[in-house]
Amino acid sequence: MGIKLTRQFEKKNIQDLVNKIYRYIRQDPQLTTRSRRIIRKWFLAQEIFCAFENGKLLGFIAVEYICDNYFELKSWYVVADRRGKDIGEKIFKTAISDRSKTFIGVTFQRDIISRLHEFGFEQLSIHKLPLIVAYRYIMSRKLTSVLKHFFKKRSTLLILRKHE
Repeated sequence: MGIKLTRQFEKKNIQDLVNKIYRYIRQDPQLTTRSRRIIRKWFLAQEIFCAFENGKLLGFIAVEYICDNYFELKSWYVVADRRGKDIGEKIFKTAISDRSKTFIGVTFQRDIISRLHEFGFEQLSIHKLPLIVAYRYIMSRKLTSVLKHFFKKRSTLLILRKHE
């Protein structure tokens, strides 16, 4: 049957998917913890892309709206037994396929930074973002998260600019 990528889901399936994704995120120490409420919001706003094979969830990535034409990539994940099989790349390429948008990613994981560079992302300092984007980005987080990512873990902000 092959791998199916989608961001449109039947309402009756959303809660089950929310619970699965919540469990995956909780089990992976590399991912930032997300509440079920946030994950559900991603589904209802069609801000999450999922990969399935024969009805089994293989991976996902959230693309959350910040403001204007800026979107943040969050929680890029592929189930452990399917990593290294291009599923993550397919999910990612689908998520960033709308080149009228500008995407940002923030991570402290060196392997993810390398992968984002391969996809055309450039490293950027947060103060180089438009002021409203930087403000909305920072205000969408808990203070402890901002402090942890930018001071303790030395996270890197990367950007993929829209095509004019």
